[in-house]
Amino acid sequence: MDAPGLESTTNRVPGDPHPLAVAHDHGVPVVAWASPAQDEWALGFGVAHEVVVPSHSALRELLAPLCDSPAPVPGMPGPWFGGVAFAPAQGRGLWSGFGVARFVVPERLLWRRDGATWLTRFRPGATQANAPAHSPLSVDLGVTETREHWDDLVTRALQAIRGGTVRKVVVARAKDAQGARPWDPLALLQHLGRAYPHCRIYLHRAPGGAFLVGATPEVLCRVEDRQVWADALAGSRPPHDGTFGAREHLEHELVVDAVAETLRPQCISVDAPTFPSVMKLPNVWHLHTPITGILRPQVHPMDVALGLHPTPAVGGVPRAAALSLISEAEGLARGWYAGPVGCLGGGGLHLCVALRCALVDGNRARVFVGAGIVDGSTPAAEWDETERKAIPMLEALRASEGAVHARA
Repeated sequence: MDAPGLESTTNRVPGDPHPLAVAHDHGVPVVAWASPAQDEWALGFGVAHEVVVPSHSALRELLAPLCDSPAPVPGMPGPWFGGVAFAPAQGRGLWSGFGVARFVVPERLLWRRDGATWLTRFRPGATQANAPAHSPLSVDLGVTETREHWDDLVTRALQAIRGGTVRKVVVARAKDAQGARPWDPLALLQHLGRAYPHCRIYLHRAPGGAFLVGATPEVLCRVEDRQVWADALAGSRPPHDGTFGAREHLEHELVVDAVAETLRPQCISVDAPTFPSVMKLPNVWHLHTPITGILRPQVHPMDVALGLHPTPAVGGVPRAAALSLISEAEGLARGWYAGPVGCLGGGGLHLCVALRCALVDGNRARVFVGAGIVDGSTPAAEWDETERKAIPMLEALRASEGAVHARA
């Protein structure tokens, strides 16, 4: 069954090639959504339909119907792919082509599941909602963050914690990279998929040509057949160092409590392990607690996503005070960084947190990283943590271009 207003045809690709192996035949992808460890990939080309949300107040009204769109083929992801800015004012300026939120149905979706590769073609139409004019200009990737600014930022966060304003706040910084030639998004996807197969690989290209690409370990929420999955992912250590102390456990527990508290009124039941496990990635280890639930009949999947974002893993506790401090002190245009990114449709959604990512424009890229500040944090230790978190994207940029000059 086709989604209302979305006419499509689907055919199996002869020989079931990997989507990356035949992607160049279709051009430059506008979206990507993949779980390499499960051999699940989706690459979209061209834009058949588009919904651009002009403000955070319109998110539920415009995005909830997209969740309700049936998938043309069982097992196909989407058909809507996109993301949402971290905060109301973050979809402008540097990120103007992305908007507060933007979801698209590609003209051609090359996707793979259960060892089979399929090509779904959507007939272009006029599906559009409150779309502002897109800026055709290249983004300005000049970065102003310095080590001195970072030390002052963390110190200010610690002062707020000791003064009782917040218990935790997540602050972010950026590293700019310059290449000798424009980066190929397919080469970046290939490297990230090979190096971080247990992460969710994603890409979204704005109308002006700039694209967000990354490999995130964190699920914001997944809702399928009224079942809910969410991640509490916070508390980090260097690889092969399993010494998670009181500071890391406090940071993690704040996230677990906030996610569970949000889900309880929305779900018939909520389950979470008593003790966290350790998610071991090549560049950093995290405390991880998967949280599951069964959605109440009257609750829409989009209510879950909007209720959870931003979790204390990217915002803070209490939420309002932490977001106020970030807005006043951070001085970084986060845009879609740390916002929800993923796909909607089939009566549900699958959204991850846009982490371990870069905003790429031609031969320039900005890599975003952050760290959770709690009592006991220090500017030096958190700087080192952000350096480790930058490794996935910097490695991908180096491997895909051959020569990258990065600076903080």
